Amino acid sequence: MPTVLIFAGYRFFFYSLEGNEPPHIHVERGDDVAKYWLSPVQLAESHGFRSHELNRVDVEPSPENGLRKRSQVMVDKAMTVKRDKLGEPFGRLDEAAMIAVNRSLALFLGFA
Repeated sequence: MPTVLIFAGYRFFFYSLEGNEPPHIHVERGDDVAKYWLSPVQLAESHGFRSHELNRVDVEPSPENGLRKRSQVMVDKAMTVKRDKLGEPFGRLDEAAMIAVNRSLALFLGFA
C-alpha cells in the first residue's frame, strides 16, 4: 500500500489492486481510517474518526500565525461575524495550512 502523503499525523495511501472501485484514497491516523472517492470528492466510509475530525484542520503554533497552542480551523462551524466584532489580526496561516483549509471547506460544502 503505497503512501502518497503524510500530513499533520494523517497518512494518505492507496492499495494497488482494489478491483473495479472508482478512484479513491485511504486516510489513516492511528487506528482510525477513512476512504474518500476522488471524483467527485466525497467520504465513502469512515471507521474510528468522529465526524468533526474529518472537517477540521489542525494548526500548530508559530511566530507567523501568533497562536500560543495547537488549534483547529473548524470548517464544519463556519459562520459570519459582524465586522465591528472582529479584533486586530494577530498572525496569518502559512500557505500549506491555507491550502488544507480551502480543500476541507470545498469538500465540506460539496464543491470538490
